Amino acid sequence: MPTYDFRCDACGATREVRARYETVAGLELVCVLCGGRMTKTFTATVGLMTRSAAAPSPAPPRRKGRRGGDSCDAALKLTKPNPFAAELRRVADANQGAEER
Repeated sequence: MPTYDFRCDACGATREVRARYETVAGLELVCVLCGGRMTKTFTATVGLMTRSAAAPSPAPPRRKGRRGGDSCDAALKLTKPNPFAAELRRVADANQGAEER
C-alpha cells in the first residue's frame, strides 16, 4: 500500500498514512494535536522497475507511532463536532503560554 503525507492546515503537524489509492482521494483527517483539518500534501516519490540483476536496496526502518504501534497518530474525519475541541484548544493555549515564559 502506498504511503501518503498529510499536513494540518492549522498547526502544520504532519502524519504519514498508508491507504489504497481509491481510499485516499476522499480521505479527510483530523489533527490529534489541535483538532484542525489535515490535507494530503504533494509527494514526489516514484518507483521504477528495471531488468537489472542488482540486489534491491534494503527497506527503510519502520517508524513507530507515539504509542509504540505501527499505526499513525492521525484520526479519521468526525461525523459530529469534536467533543474534545475545547479541551484541545485549552491545552494548546496553555502549552503555548508556557513556551512564551
